[in-house]
Amino acid sequence: AEFLYERIEEWLSDLIDEGIVSVSYEPVTIEGTTYARRLILKAGEDVAEFIPAKRLTVGTTGRIEMRTGKMHIELIRDMDGIWKHVISKPPLKVEILSQKYLRRLLNSLLQH
Repeated sequence: AEFLYERIEEWLSDLIDEGIVSVSYEPVTIEGTTYARRLILKAGEDVAEFIPAKRLTVGTTGRIEMRTGKMHIELIRDMDGIWKHVISKPPLKVEILSQKYLRRLLNSLLQH
């Protein structure tokens, strides 16, 4: 998750520098035990959280749930280390997470 968080901050660096998007982190705990950090992006009143999942999906090496006020989206890291947006399953349909794709996704999720 940390590598993806760094990548997201890099992809959004211009928006962060301009103060359009703010970034913060909070610990994620289950039954009192901290196991990861959640990434929180804020754009005005809108918030997108990236929360690592403790349970992995078969054939993946990482899973993060992206939550906004509108919806929850599943992101997975495949065996090659590539992060993807799960569009549907079954059958599994994914889109590779790139800077352009993430910006489009966030824009659509954070718009009213």
